[in-house]
Amino acid sequence: MGFSRITSTPHQCGGVPCLRSLRIPVATVLEMIGDRMTTTEILAAFPDLVAEDVEEALRYAAAHAKPANPATGGRVRRVWQDQRNKSDWVETAATARSGVN
Repeated sequence: MGFSRITSTPHQCGGVPCLRSLRIPVATVLEMIGDRMTTTEILAAFPDLVAEDVEEALRYAAAHAKPANPATGGRVRRVWQDQRNKSDWVETAATARSGVN
């Protein structure tokens, strides 16, 4: 699936996906949608955008969403990971053999 309204170039916004090279990151529009802003409100905040830009941002997000692991039913478990004196909790997909429920 192609996204004609989404651009990503290293010299603009650090390569972050933007809408039509306008330096408006897709993530910014998605956050606004997440904050329950309407398309009309988003377009008022960014007059250079059109409704099709907002729709394409949603399609882009849907296409890049990470699907749940069908082998584990989408379960996630927390694993203790030690990396060179830096200990951290890491969430990883549980494997079918691990017996994690």
